[in-house]
Amino acid sequence: MDDLKVYCEGTTEHLCLTLFMFTACRISDTVVLGRGNEFERSGIRDTGWQPKKKGSAKVEIPILPPLYKATLAVTVHGSTYLLTKQGKPFNSPDALGQMFRRWSKEAGLEARSSHGI
Repeated sequence: MDDLKVYCEGTTEHLCLTLFMFTACRISDTVVLGRGNEFERSGIRDTGWQPKKKGSAKVEIPILPPLYKATLAVTVHGSTYLLTKQGKPFNSPDALGQMFRRWSKEAGLEARSSHGI
């Protein structure tokens, strides 16, 4: 158990989990979300996107403080919130899904995926 990783604020892993927790978005949408999706309405910071899943309604939700804090804590910023170790957006939802499963396993959460968040 001593070899388990803990992903602290400021890491891509922490931001990924926080995005899933506070947006409930699908992994196919997570790979494209970024600062370009943010807007302010009535003094409240929101995020919005059109989900990739056919027939889905546009989503607009407030960015709650834990999510906002997590987006600011990462040291490398790009066109999307989640970036690879090379500082580039993930190529596909499958690529992020594979990484999420690896991060989960390293944290001692075997056989987990983004669906369970």
